[in-house]
Amino acid sequence: MASRYVSTPGGTDFLAAIGGTVNDGDSVYINMGNDALVTNLNHAAKIFPVVSLIGEFSGWVGDPSASLECDITSLLVACAARGLYVKAGTGGSTTNTIAKADLRPTRADCNIVFGTGTYTQVNQFGGILVAADTADVNLLRQTAGTSTLREGAANTPTIEIYGGACECQRDFDNADVRGGLFQVTRSSVTPTSIKVDEGARLDYRGGALASLYGFPGSTLDFSRLTKPMTITNFYSWGGCRIICPPGLVTVTTTTPFGNESPTFPA
Repeated sequence: MASRYVSTPGGTDFLAAIGGTVNDGDSVYINMGNDALVTNLNHAAKIFPVVSLIGEFSGWVGDPSASLECDITSLLVACAARGLYVKAGTGGSTTNTIAKADLRPTRADCNIVFGTGTYTQVNQFGGILVAADTADVNLLRQTAGTSTLREGAANTPTIEIYGGACECQRDFDNADVRGGLFQVTRSSVTPTSIKVDEGARLDYRGGALASLYGFPGSTLDFSRLTKPMTITNFYSWGGCRIICPPGLVTVTTTTPFGNESPTFPA
């Protein structure tokens, strides 16, 4: 169980860059070079405790036609990398899982693409994240950057947005939007609960919604709905702003908090 570092920058071979070999149980640190590492990325039967893009690395790992393939316990991007394409392992003792991903790229245009697998916890602090239609994300916690959760993947239990912008095309259970922009862009999406806090914005184009909370200073934008939808329970605070054409949203029960709590137009 060794630690593998970049020893030979200047090529496209991932394996050659880290010394020519990597074993199940090794940790991998991509710490220098500005190369596009796009070959020898298939390690589908291996589990790496750590994969880190760190230090002076400013290149790519993977590309649209080839992803780094392995199970990872802790994935870190904390450098000026231009991009990472990754997917979970599928053989040996792997469980098709990347357990924790901390995405802290120092480049705002760093592209991070998640392919097939289960991503247990994703913490995003910047960059551009795309979770493909085969990437199941159990928890997304985002404070900056942009993210897209493509439709077709399994339901996402929990989404927490503190800043940045997230476009969700898939079903989810609960979204806690404390800052930034949260967009639900598919009418087939039927979430359980969305809470929108002061300064945060919801752009909702989804389907039936069980519970919606509009706290003071929040913006609830339903102006781009493509068909009528129903909210079962709406909890409304004074200072919440609703943008919605008349007749598109039916609310079963509205619970107001304060005399100036807004309601959806009939």
